[in-house]
Amino acid sequence: MTRIAMCLLVAVACSSPAGTERPAGSTPRQPEGSASFSPVCTTDSDCAAGSGCVQGACVVYPTTETLFAVAVDPGEKSGLLSEQFGGVRIGPGGTVNITMPDPMTVSGVVALQAGHGNDLIDSGPPEVDANAPRVSGRLVATAPGLVPGTQFRSEAKVGLEPDENGVTYTIKVLGNRVYELAFLPDDPALPPYYMSALFTSGRFDILLPDASEYTRVEGVVVRGPKESPEPVRGARVTASVAQPLGQKSVQAAALTDE
Repeated sequence: MTRIAMCLLVAVACSSPAGTERPAGSTPRQPEGSASFSPVCTTDSDCAAGSGCVQGACVVYPTTETLFAVAVDPGEKSGLLSEQFGGVRIGPGGTVNITMPDPMTVSGVVALQAGHGNDLIDSGPPEVDANAPRVSGRLVATAPGLVPGTQFRSEAKVGLEPDENGVTYTIKVLGNRVYELAFLPDDPALPPYYMSALFTSGRFDILLPDASEYTRVEGVVVRGPKESPEPVRGARVTASVAQPLGQKSVQAAALTDE
């Protein structure tokens, strides 16, 4: 685990109670019945953090605790992945200490295998046929971020030939998160493949339906009345077929003729 100390400066607007305003540098008035009153402060800077000077005395201002989310981008050289933390509290002295988790390294192969496919949530490495043809492409893993409008994203190139460890891709992800995976094949004859995965180990093989299991679909996109329809040129058509588990799907896209 990598521990990063970060100091956050929070600006808090405080107002003095009614009737206590005074020109800078003026001497606070003495309370009634205190002939020998000796002020301990003349400005707020004379008091500790979270306190202010009121009539010569340091008074602790009431505060409301604010919880916030923090996004940390450690940079590529760190070997870490961007991380987000919710429910962060400001500690004593206005500092926040953040512990960055080490990323999880996941490797595997992508292959065509008839009658097989990955589970919605990975429950163990699938059985990969040693003779199943490998598929090259790009693997993209995304998960929703804690900060609105952000996401976790990792990407890896998938090759055809296995390396010395017998894998064709390696990707770094964060543990304990359900990722949406998109495999984009290099072969234009194969459609993109989408699925969800919770990585529980360092091995994750992706089995795609065999090429013989795909169905070729052709058609036209038109507009206008049925009597005289006009073709819609250059339109992008995307088809998605849900698998029995409901979340995993095979998706293809095509453009209509210009």
